[in-house]
Amino acid sequence: MAKNIKHKVHFDINKALKRIDDLDIEFGVFGDAGNYPDGTLIADVAKYVEFGTKFQNAQPFIRFVLRENRNKYQKLYQKLFRKVLLGQISKDSAIRQIADELILDMKRKVPVDSGTLRDAIDAKVKS
Repeated sequence: MAKNIKHKVHFDINKALKRIDDLDIEFGVFGDAGNYPDGTLIADVAKYVEFGTKFQNAQPFIRFVLRENRNKYQKLYQKLFRKVLLGQISKDSAIRQIADELILDMKRKVPVDSGTLRDAIDAKVKS
């Protein structure tokens, strides 16, 4: 006669939720990104490109990426934090993967320059 075998699974939702609390990613071009050879701050150029000036139209690469890829980031977030809740990856790893995806997409969208602006796009993860 076959026996039914039952497995008890203990899942502490409070402990799991603490793993994903305080998600905080800052991204873009930071003030400490450096300067162009002429001394212009890279962060200033990023601001001018993103928002435009009276001489140049805006060419948003940060806001565009967030707006155009919203669903992609939501799906990635859900996928990664499901893994966090299951204990398969750490919260820091999940956040870093999201940050890396944001950076990659922004670098693809930034208008062509010498590469200086593109290389300065970064993310800072607070955990």
